[in-house]
Amino acid sequence: MSQLGSRYYGSSAILTSSGGDELVPDRVKFYKFSFMNHNVECTVSINNSDPIYLSPNQGFSANEVDAVIHSFVIIDSGVDYNWIAGA
Repeated sequence: MSQLGSRYYGSSAILTSSGGDELVPDRVKFYKFSFMNHNVECTVSINNSDPIYLSPNQGFSANEVDAVIHSFVIIDSGVDYNWIAGA
């Protein structure tokens, strides 16, 4: 099995969104990604998609069999969240 990634990214604590927060750094693509919205609903845009609704504590994850993540935007403000990813 070949190695897919070489680095991990993520939040250092539970963060609060300010609206329009892009989690993916410039020129980075994640082959693994996990996001958790804590105790509040929110909408996100994944790879420039139309808004996607997440129920409180629903979260989102993708791995090497899914499309790579080149953009993950938290549309709403006031969302407590954390995330981790592999690139």
